[in-house]
Amino acid sequence: MAPQGQLEKFDRYTLLHRIAEGGMSEVFIAHDPEGDDPKQLVVIKRTRDDQRGNTTLIKAFVDEDAVLARLSHPGIIRSLDFGRADRRYFIALQHVWGESLTTLSQLCHKLDKPFPTYAAIAIGARVARALEHAHKATDEQGAPSPIIHRDVTLNNVLLSNLGEVKVLDFGIAKAKGRVTQTLMGEIKGNPEYLAPEQLQQKRDIAPAADVYQLGVLLYKLLVGRSPFPTESEGSFVRALLAGEVIKPSSVVRGFPPRIEQLLLKAMSQDPESRYTDGGEIAAALFGLLPPEWRDEQPRLAALFGDLAGPRHARQVAYIRKLLDGIAGDHADAELLQRDHGAEEPKRLHVELSLSDLPRPPELAIAASKARPPALPKTTR
Repeated sequence: MAPQGQLEKFDRYTLLHRIAEGGMSEVFIAHDPEGDDPKQLVVIKRTRDDQRGNTTLIKAFVDEDAVLARLSHPGIIRSLDFGRADRRYFIALQHVWGESLTTLSQLCHKLDKPFPTYAAIAIGARVARALEHAHKATDEQGAPSPIIHRDVTLNNVLLSNLGEVKVLDFGIAKAKGRVTQTLMGEIKGNPEYLAPEQLQQKRDIAPAADVYQLGVLLYKLLVGRSPFPTESEGSFVRALLAGEVIKPSSVVRGFPPRIEQLLLKAMSQDPESRYTDGGEIAAALFGLLPPEWRDEQPRLAALFGDLAGPRHARQVAYIRKLLDGIAGDHADAELLQRDHGAEEPKRLHVELSLSDLPRPPELAIAASKARPPALPKTTR
């Protein structure tokens, strides 16, 4: 730990700002002096100091890096380095300036307007293409060896200031060769997005589970609430297992029928009735876009600027001060924390038993009363 007022050196990196801290890991924006750019930024995720002996956590870090090493797609955040320093394991990840969909949907609500329909569809299509790459992964011999994300949520999708869409956090992905395996009685992922077969702890989780979670993500983005009743945990779980999705058209007047049909198919109770994988739902989503949205990136960049432009400018200015060797003053730091400090950090390893399932979150509208979540998210 660096003395107060000094930036911490960790391995070859200089830690500039903590993005998030959970019970087992912490995440920083950092400077990489060996990068292609003299001011190259990366994201460092490392084990907490008090978790040095946590072998399960260390194996999870090894697994995540191994999964990312098998993936190379413009829609997936890249792993750049993996190692151990000061008796702590770390992963260095590609840094991208942007905001999570959680943040952007909250900013829309603050402006009292819905998330733009075609923007949501375009983002969903790009997420689906990234998932398709994971679903079609192969092993070293070229045999099919799909990687299933298992945690496709608003918080794990980033929209960059340039209009790029990035999928984050393969920390609990299902992949052949993982060191850590899911045990009976464990459920991995965000309970609000779980497919029925995940909640039922079935072993044969397929890419269709990611399709289901993408359906939930798009539903929340477009409808502004959960697809299931949220009055109680029991009613939520019963409706989820029975496939009783609240039709978007019953919540939003004039909801487009073709989009509703797509969402209901993606969230079918039976995995066999869904789109089979990321590629199939990507084709369906792209098919919903009008001609003017065929080149969606400039439109998504404009949306980012409209929603998060001032936040982004403050974030970039603060980090540039640190890169230039000028410590931000107290006012700068407090302003940054107001932008970045609201989101509850995600744990690296999510393991729940059925009895541990928390009460499902309230509607997105109620949740959006909280301050917007943390800094440009490239990790959990």
